[in-house]
Amino acid sequence: MSFDIHCHTCNLGTRTAKRKNPFTGNMQSVPVDDGLTDAERAAVRELLKSAGAAKPDDFGSYAVEFKDGGSAEVFASELGSSEQCDGLMASVHGVTPELVKFLWDLCRAGNMSATPIMEDEVVVVVCEEQRARVQGRWPSAVVIGSPDELSRLISGGVAAWQAYRDQVVGE
Repeated sequence: MSFDIHCHTCNLGTRTAKRKNPFTGNMQSVPVDDGLTDAERAAVRELLKSAGAAKPDDFGSYAVEFKDGGSAEVFASELGSSEQCDGLMASVHGVTPELVKFLWDLCRAGNMSATPIMEDEVVVVVCEEQRARVQGRWPSAVVIGSPDELSRLISGGVAAWQAYRDQVVGE
């Protein structure tokens, strides 16, 4: 099991499109974003490569592992394609200082916000410029100025996730 963090482009568009809600079948208006720029895609690919994940597996996942025991799978199949890439998802398998620094650098390199999937959901950005760009959609977005601040923020979510995981597997 993993602790997931969704990263989304800060290049938010002003357009909307009508799409069918897959759960209700009702048509709804959804935002259409501009996606990562070519430079942002290249920066994310370079960061993944520097972390030992030069290319994705058959499922579009980049596996990163760090010397301090942190690891994650980064799902970003659109990075190397001509499709628009609005973001990615990191499935974290243990929070360590090196992994948290990687996640923080990932948001910087890709100009992305991060939403750790935890009970008290919060959208985080790594600088004031990003916060200004996403404020219309996520007015309560929080600026995280360092990997240490990101670690403190997600540590509570990870602890709750670990307790849930242990309950599910009967430990």
